[in-house]
Amino acid sequence: SYRLSWSKLVEETQTSFNVAAYRFSTEDYLTLNDAASLSEDVKYRDISRNPEHTGNDVYNHFQRMKNQIQLNISQPLSSGKDAYGSLYLTGSWQDYWNNTSSTSQYSVGYNNSFWLGSYSVSLQRSYDEYGEKDDSVYLNLTIPLENLLGHKRHPAGFSSINTSMSSDFKKNTSFNTSANGNTDDYRFSYSVNTSTTHSDSGDINQLGGYGTYNSSYGPLSLSA
Repeated sequence: SYRLSWSKLVEETQTSFNVAAYRFSTEDYLTLNDAASLSEDVKYRDISRNPEHTGNDVYNHFQRMKNQIQLNISQPLSSGKDAYGSLYLTGSWQDYWNNTSSTSQYSVGYNNSFWLGSYSVSLQRSYDEYGEKDDSVYLNLTIPLENLLGHKRHPAGFSSINTSMSSDFKKNTSFNTSANGNTDDYRFSYSVNTSTTHSDSGDINQLGGYGTYNSSYGPLSLSA
């Protein structure tokens, strides 16, 4: 496999450009995400719609990346000594070994911070191998609790709250909220999260959490 990259920072405007191109020379190469997705596809293949499809069929039809181009541009916004967040633009294009078509994704976003925390908003568009487009919007807000409640005040040990919303403009919307914290010695960290998804097929509500303890024998983790 090969990788070619180029980066440029325009000092006058602080505009950052990053371009990377990849060539995966092995047809059966899988990234870690590809391997996880393929495992899920094989395990949960839609037998009702494709009763004759076996795990080998799913494996053989899985899209394995052949070439990829990535572009990232970021632009801080400021006036004198005042900062007003930053804009960014990302894009990627890729084709595949077992398919003559290609897919692409594009995103434009803005992020900033204020006295209470930080926020970001982004719009994304993707095209699948059939040329069909899919649009989505993402909103995210992070609030350190000491900003909200006062210096060094961490209710139940939680230090921050993160909430996000996403929508595909097709009546599918999800809301996620998580609270994160740790002990004073940072040996134990934990998080509680909730999510709600609205779609035509109904609503799905989930509640979960995890904890990690850094013991003398190594990290120990528990999730639910």
